[in-house]
Amino acid sequence: SLTWFLLTAAQGEKGLELVNTMGLKDYSQPEMVKGAEDFQKLFTEYSTTDAAGADLDIAINHFLNEETAMIIDGPWRLSQFKDPENTSEGFADKLAVAMAPGNGIVSYPAYAYCSGSKDEAKAKASYEFIKFFSNADAQKLNAELSGSLPSSRNIDLNEMLKDSDPIQKEVVEFSNIKDYSVLSPWRVYTSGVITIVMQEMAALATGQETAQEFCDHLTEAAQ
Repeated sequence: SLTWFLLTAAQGEKGLELVNTMGLKDYSQPEMVKGAEDFQKLFTEYSTTDAAGADLDIAINHFLNEETAMIIDGPWRLSQFKDPENTSEGFADKLAVAMAPGNGIVSYPAYAYCSGSKDEAKAKASYEFIKFFSNADAQKLNAELSGSLPSSRNIDLNEMLKDSDPIQKEVVEFSNIKDYSVLSPWRVYTSGVITIVMQEMAALATGQETAQEFCDHLTEAAQ
């Protein structure tokens, strides 16, 4: 979904507007169809034969075995990709990071904690725990251990990441020079689209349906 959204956003201002529209009802507009055509081309001409329907572990395995040239993922994968037990000698030295087509990035905040307790004392305690999870020290630790970038606007990223992996720093720099950013598709999809999108993408990726048919099916589900 992120791949398709990035390819759609690269079509210009209208494409970017569409992929950032929560509860989108019309997927059959030219920009989304062109994005779907590019998506299909990636799978049918530039990826492995098992790419359509493969889970993340399979995709990562192909990448680590140097059977694919790129993988769409985030800086939280760096520790795994640079672990000599997972990769061949010299693999880490070949790693690099790039922006999406048209100088785009994915904005995917990790923090979404909430409390559902009806007990006032427990709710108050849970809020304090959420504050602890979200404070600068905890976010710094999370960045060091998992590679996840901090979400708070009150944190100096350059200072926090001064001793971090160079690729992680480069991802932060991308946010300063980006031409666009894309939200999580799951904020755009309606429940009807969520129900069918995975099977529809598999059909698109294997050439069983055209980009126009794919987009029309999602529009029908959304409406």
